[in-house]
Amino acid sequence: MGAKIKVMIKFDKNTEFPITKAWEKGQLAVKEGRMDDARDWFDSGIAMVATYSMEKNEFGDETIIENKTRKLWLMRFWKVGLENNNLLLG
Repeated sequence: MGAKIKVMIKFDKNTEFPITKAWEKGQLAVKEGRMDDARDWFDSGIAMVATYSMEKNEFGDETIIENKTRKLWLMRFWKVGLENNNLLLG
């Protein structure tokens, strides 16, 4: 039996665009040199996009999430956020 991992994402009910906020907070953390925080925000963004996709059962690249395509969000968090800032874990 493999270990089960439970991922909990807390959506702030007062935040209208939580995925956008995760992106903005991740960028700010990079700018301020808080790389662990940046990684956490970018990872959270990927998890929020995945959760949205599962809840809506919409997995296409052109699915619109917070006025952007799903493909753009994933590229931002993965390539621009994590990969370009050397934040991928090993």
